[in-house]
Amino acid sequence: MPKVRKVRLTPELELERIITLKEAHELSGLSPDAWKDNYPEHVIRLSPRRLGIKLKHVLNVGRALNAEPATPAA
Repeated sequence: MPKVRKVRLTPELELERIITLKEAHELSGLSPDAWKDNYPEHVIRLSPRRLGIKLKHVLNVGRALNAEPATPAA
C-alpha cells in the first residue's frame, strides 16, 4: 500500500476547507440544526445525506457570537 503524504495547506486555502456540521458545532457552539435554520446560505450539500460548511464561515459566525456587545457612549 502506498504511503499517504499529508499536505499542509496555506492559511488562505485552509479557510476554504469544508468541514462537517458536527465540527462546526464543536468550533462555534451552534447546533447543526441552528446552522441549517439560521445560516442556510453557508450550508453546502455534499451528498443526499451529508452537509458541510466552509471553515471561514464557521469562524466568522463564531467570532460574531462571541463578540462583546457594544456599550453605549456616555
